[in-house]
Amino acid sequence: MTDITTELIIKWNIAYKGSYRSIRATKSFVDIKRRIHLLLKPEYGAFIDDWIRDAQTRLEDELRLRVMEEHKIGTVLEAKKSIDIPSDYLELLVFYIVENDTRVPLYDRYQPRKFIETFRNIATDNEGAPRWFSMISRTIEFDKYTDANYEYGIVYYKRFPTLVEEDDINWWTENRSDLLFYAALVEAIPYIGKDERIVLWQNKKDGLLEDLKNQDKKERRSGNGNQSYPLNVFLSDNRK
Repeated sequence: MTDITTELIIKWNIAYKGSYRSIRATKSFVDIKRRIHLLLKPEYGAFIDDWIRDAQTRLEDELRLRVMEEHKIGTVLEAKKSIDIPSDYLELLVFYIVENDTRVPLYDRYQPRKFIETFRNIATDNEGAPRWFSMISRTIEFDKYTDANYEYGIVYYKRFPTLVEEDDINWWTENRSDLLFYAALVEAIPYIGKDERIVLWQNKKDGLLEDLKNQDKKERRSGNGNQSYPLNVFLSDNRK
């Protein structure tokens, strides 16, 4: 066992009165913060919240896990030309409307500027079932005004809730708090300067990240875990 690893275990044992607990046992925002406080100088305490949140954002920017897939259903009201995207939206997989009990995917054919030039200024009497859309800011804009109420579905990769309050939890704290812990320490590296533990933190993060990716691949192959939404369920060419 390396001196660095011994140091970590000693600090954890002291903090928890001799009872060592796995980092993965962490269940809330404050638990991760306390563990990081044990390893860093007190003057860094004010930055720990941001390092944890930055770590979560960076992980979600990199990963596209099965558990991050979301399918939400709503209704586009008549005479509407846009809807808001979900607040936890990260990346689109499929957007569809329901016509005659059939899911009809819409196609993101245009870049926002071209879409605006082509469709935004159309007359309000140009109504019908949408066939094209574009993501503009935090909205999905259609090529025409709806001529009726349409059920829609959006399948996308989501972000997990941001950790703000002390007792906040999310998927990371409940399932991969060890990875979030080391990822937050890696976020701290540019600020703490030379530290012999940096290599350990980076290696632990990299190893845990690779483990998560491999686990996700296994679940996709085996069909275990949370439900995934195969794209061919939604694909259709019955456009006009």
